Amino acid sequence: MSIPANSTSYRVTVTDSASGKKRKLNFPISGTVKEKRQQVREIKNYITQCKLEAKKLETRALIMEAAACRRKSHQDRLNIILNVAKLRSNRQHNRVVTLLERYKKTNIFLALSAKSQYQYELRVTKFLNYLKIKDIIDVVQITKEHAEEFMIELKCKNSTYNKYLAVMSSFFKGLNMKNPFKEIKRKNAEEDATAKIPFTEEEVNLILNSFKDDWQEICLIAAYTGMRFGDVIHLRKENITFDLHQKQHIIQLTPAKTKHTGRSLYIQLLPPLEFLLEKAANENGYFFPDKVKKYKASTAHAGASLNHVFVKKLRSLGINNKSFHCFRHYFVDKLRKAGFSNEQIGSVIGHASIKQTRDYGDYHNPLNLEKIM
Repeated sequence: MSIPANSTSYRVTVTDSASGKKRKLNFPISGTVKEKRQQVREIKNYITQCKLEAKKLETRALIMEAAACRRKSHQDRLNIILNVAKLRSNRQHNRVVTLLERYKKTNIFLALSAKSQYQYELRVTKFLNYLKIKDIIDVVQITKEHAEEFMIELKCKNSTYNKYLAVMSSFFKGLNMKNPFKEIKRKNAEEDATAKIPFTEEEVNLILNSFKDDWQEICLIAAYTGMRFGDVIHLRKENITFDLHQKQHIIQLTPAKTKHTGRSLYIQLLPPLEFLLEKAANENGYFFPDKVKKYKASTAHAGASLNHVFVKKLRSLGINNKSFHCFRHYFVDKLRKAGFSNEQIGSVIGHASIKQTRDYGDYHNPLNLEKIM
């Protein structure tokens, strides 16, 4: 290594990752030729470390730090540069937009079943979307208050609430980060029993006679198909087809909840729903485009604002402690009273197991069920 005896600086050419332009940095060196050579070696080693510590480090950060530290020794300057490199590297590493992909590579996530991975990813994505709306771009900005607000905006049943807490625990543990959800207490899942109570015949008639326009039609569809709220809202013209084998119109769709499995539903279009054959749809085929727009505009939980509107409408009619999902239980009751088995009911409403179907509805006749099973 040739170092001129009168040299007072060492020049390094680097490429600015932001602009792609090459820039020159001058580092001061002093002492004997031997000492200068040692200083140059240290400079090269530190530059190499900076590149390793921060893969996409902006070179202009080096330039700015070098300019700001001209009056300090080269050792102090290089230490500062290395610290900047580490800081930039950590900032990039902890950016919210990178968290999901990093989590999906962790052992905790990979140990989950394919179905659980899908559900965990879905819930983590909802939380990250919430952070995006709140303009949170770095992990250090996430607070306990954000976690509490997110959980409040979910407006879900207690069992789902607890699942979100479990997912968030797995998420932050997998990333080896402090969990802002840690101090949030779980809820009593047994209190969800009220949400499983079906609407009575009188309540359904009251709702259908009181609600107007889209809400009346949405409730009518739910009462005679058992479809979930989001699936009713997103119903399209193309979902109404004619079955040549059965010679009847049917509703054919893949529910959002089972989209990852590809399992579709085929529900007979009963007489009260024949208005759908003539109902106009928008350019995207949606029957209820205004509701679709509001549904997608919800933040933490899809459709949360619309569900809240529906619950308020129910309360105005004197119907308390019930939700839109009670239509699904009402429909299951109707099928069960008509003599359909749990397997048949499950295939109509899209349940993956008989256990799920058994938990639905309020009408249970052990003798009839024994004969069917």
